[in-house]
Amino acid sequence: MKTVKEFDVVIIGGGAAGLFACHLLSSKGINCAVIEKNQRVGKKLLATGNGKCNLSNKDIRVSNYFGDRSFIKQVLDESSQKIIFEEFERIGIELFANEENKIFPKSMQASSVLDSLRFSIEENGGMIICDSEILSIEKNKESFTLKTSSSVEEYSAKKIVIAMGGISGIERQNKNFFEFIKKLGHKIVEPMPSLVQLKLEGNLHKSMEGNKWFAGASVYDNENVIASDKNEILFTEYGISGNAVLNISRYAVELVKNKRKAILSIDLFPEESVNETKTNVEKRRKNLKNRKMESFFNGWLNKRIGMALIKSCSIELSRSVETLKDEEAELLAKTLHDWRFEIKEDNGFLSSQVMAGGVSTDEIDALTMQSKKIENLYFAGEIINIDGKSGGFNLHFAWATAQIAADAIIKSF
Repeated sequence: MKTVKEFDVVIIGGGAAGLFACHLLSSKGINCAVIEKNQRVGKKLLATGNGKCNLSNKDIRVSNYFGDRSFIKQVLDESSQKIIFEEFERIGIELFANEENKIFPKSMQASSVLDSLRFSIEENGGMIICDSEILSIEKNKESFTLKTSSSVEEYSAKKIVIAMGGISGIERQNKNFFEFIKKLGHKIVEPMPSLVQLKLEGNLHKSMEGNKWFAGASVYDNENVIASDKNEILFTEYGISGNAVLNISRYAVELVKNKRKAILSIDLFPEESVNETKTNVEKRRKNLKNRKMESFFNGWLNKRIGMALIKSCSIELSRSVETLKDEEAELLAKTLHDWRFEIKEDNGFLSSQVMAGGVSTDEIDALTMQSKKIENLYFAGEIINIDGKSGGFNLHFAWATAQIAADAIIKSF
């Protein structure tokens, strides 16, 4: 017979949101536990910011997120970045902002953030229970019963916070990931990879594999720009990556999923006007007329990127610059600002940094994170159908929603 462990609050998921919520609750003397299905908590947290833990950003605003704008605004207004940072400092994490406004721990180690949260929970009497997967949740009159994969234990709680993250970066997908949430009556918006690399049609990108460039990137749907960003791009064997691409990838993913033609446009000189570029092209036609076209961009553009762009304009690299026609020069200048590639598909959930989709925001109170359908059931973090750009925005959303949920729970006891 299984023993039943009773808690005031059980938090499902030992990721960023779950650990932060448990830290906040346990520090107020609330009997709470994090239940994690893996052997240890914080696996994805350890990988954030390439192991350095880019945990927030100085430029927190609605436009850096995707999803229900009203919900996002309420979350950002209701939570407090100042209080979140003070909580980190209280448990020993000193923070700093780099030149890109990204917030990191001064240790530059994600492990230090994870350890500090674990230490705080343990010091305040909270529990972290690993190797225990939630199989079902039953709502009773005044509590919840949580049945798990454990052969000896199940749990009872007055309140539950579901903070089990998403399915991004997971090698083996669990087809039943959302099942117990659905059985509670909540709507799940179909998950998609976000902050994910894109696979491109054709082979042109392969000749540029490994080359980075600062550029503008836009996704087109029927000649309409639906998303744009300006940052680093990286050409790869399968297509393209880099923050400029990752930040607009969820729009491309959605187009492809809906069987619409998705076009990626690259602006190689986003800080330069088209007329300035035309002037530069004409100057090079005059000054470099004795060179071969393969050297036309030498000293102005990455060599392999430049050669690929020339080939994409159907101009032979072996031709001399002086043979370049006016319309060809015009095409080069235009393509430098609007180089188009057809998107084949995304690189999959395993390669994605975050999940788009999840629990519908229509069914969550943004001011408390409580379910609108079931009293005393709360949500926090990536499991909610909101995702953000690269740069600490997704982790900030995890802390913010955990803070709101914890504050509401603390007030209710």
